[in-house]
Amino acid sequence: KQWYQRRVRGDEKCLISEYKNVYTGKSAAKTQPIKPSVVLNPDPSPFAKDTTTNLAYIAHQVHPPKQREKQVWIPSTVPLESATTVRDHYVKHNASPAKSTRPEMSFNRNAGKISDVTSHRADYTPKQADKVVKASDYSSLTCVPGSFDASTTQKSDYIKYDTRPRTSFTPHREYKNPTVPMVDTTNHKMDYQAWEMPKKTVRKSIQFVPTTGKTGTSTFQTDFTGKTGRRPSPCLPQVTVLWVT
Repeated sequence: KQWYQRRVRGDEKCLISEYKNVYTGKSAAKTQPIKPSVVLNPDPSPFAKDTTTNLAYIAHQVHPPKQREKQVWIPSTVPLESATTVRDHYVKHNASPAKSTRPEMSFNRNAGKISDVTSHRADYTPKQADKVVKASDYSSLTCVPGSFDASTTQKSDYIKYDTRPRTSFTPHREYKNPTVPMVDTTNHKMDYQAWEMPKKTVRKSIQFVPTTGKTGTSTFQTDFTGKTGRRPSPCLPQVTVLWVT
């Protein structure tokens, strides 16, 4: 295998790759499908519009709902008793207030004069500073003879080991070119049947006729025709409300 390396800068694209140089197009025969070919046999008989619901449905008689007797509300003549259970059974008790367990605080005033001396002033003791060493005092120091060694402890003590490459456990497979050419026929091409598209109906254009004057009616009022029919009766029972004065 040949490996190619190229530095890309900006919008420049690398057009050389291992895939383009190593890979070669292969041709292989396509396996035949196990699915049998479907042949469409249209039924010459006319289409039956009857469904299973139309054939098996049995209409049942709907019974009218039961109506209960009308109940008339009769107001009570006994006056309302406003006394509650709490008022009847509650017994008031006179209890003495609880005493506090917290001790009472007493203020003892100091008759002496207040002292303005802080703890910092009372406890602070001054310290003598160390002597500053001048630059002239370093003249007696002697330098180490010889040149500076730039090697570090890591470089001096490091031992390099040669690692062995790992061997792959996958068995080697050699690619073999197929001898049968590839078949480009698919199941879709074999089973597909073209159907004739119905012609699109073109609606005639309606010529606009401007009105001569303002009639005050809308299009809905002009084009709508009233339908005659019986108004359905409600299923709910009639309720009579009696107002008490």
